[in-house]
Amino acid sequence: MSATTEGKIGEKIEFKGNRQGLEVRISGKIPRIQESLLMGWMAAWTFCGIYFMVELATTEDSGLKTFLFISLVFWSFFFVRFGKTLLWRLRGKEIIRIGDGALEICFDFGLFKSRSKYALVNIQRFGIIPGNDLNFMQSLDNSFWSLGGERMGFDYMGKKVRFGKQLGDKELTALARLLDKHMR
Repeated sequence: MSATTEGKIGEKIEFKGNRQGLEVRISGKIPRIQESLLMGWMAAWTFCGIYFMVELATTEDSGLKTFLFISLVFWSFFFVRFGKTLLWRLRGKEIIRIGDGALEICFDFGLFKSRSKYALVNIQRFGIIPGNDLNFMQSLDNSFWSLGGERMGFDYMGKKVRFGKQLGDKELTALARLLDKHMR
């Protein structure tokens, strides 16, 4: 039986590995104050949606009904999107497993999971995706109220695969070395 190595990289990343494989867990947790801000925003957004629904049910004005219906469609889209982000921040984690000639990436939201498996022989150009702090969209992706900001990835049979949500440069470098070592 081979020795198991366990450790942490920064605050968010834990790993456990041996000669047969590696498992890395990247937490989606954020500081308590940011968590409280997200929950407050979700409560306010929910209140607005309920208000729109009550107005839609009670108004007689057809123009206002149309406006409220269209507003609720947009409200619903962002409610689902924001709910997913809140779930990620409360319970979410990325789980990366390497073993048996494959790399598996699992996005675990607590209530549901999304898994993908990739044969190591087909992975090309694995590494850190450079960030640009001057790019508005990348800055937005790295904010705590967003679910983006993946900065690690590879090409797999013509498809780009990204993971490593909102990790700092030091965490990314250490994680890239660890994963690269186990992928060989």
